[in-house]
Amino acid sequence: MSVQTGSKLNRLEHALPEGLLVDASWLEQRGYYGSQRSQYVSAGWLDQPARGVFCRPRGVVSWEQVVISLQTLLEFPVSVGGRSALELQGYAHYLSQSQKSIHLYCDKKLPAWVFKLDIEQTFISHNRLRYLPEVQIPEALRVFCDQYWHFPREYVPLP
Repeated sequence: MSVQTGSKLNRLEHALPEGLLVDASWLEQRGYYGSQRSQYVSAGWLDQPARGVFCRPRGVVSWEQVVISLQTLLEFPVSVGGRSALELQGYAHYLSQSQKSIHLYCDKKLPAWVFKLDIEQTFISHNRLRYLPEVQIPEALRVFCDQYWHFPREYVPLP
């Protein structure tokens, strides 16, 4: 049993980069069910920053890690916009120094766990479909993620 768990832990280390977040359904799709997730959290191999959300330990979770996790691992089409995008591009010289709110534009409702994370900033969700057509995640991004993170083929979610 320990050999199988070890290999599953190794696969998880390759599939889930440090600091990025995934939900319980992402883990379940890859064969990590409730009791095993609890065991990994107890052993310190996974952190649980909010109910139903997991990440490999790596300091404090930032809003950028949340957005990257949504876009890549969870394949949730979301874009940073508004004041947040201006600040990221360096065009917000006269705005306050710290970002209190992060404006995200999405095709569908953000997962509830995003709003329960213990981070400084709060997320404000906007319906992107009011302004732009629906976004499809390009195949090139999937290929990039596959090459960069070396996802085993059976763990890459395909439509």
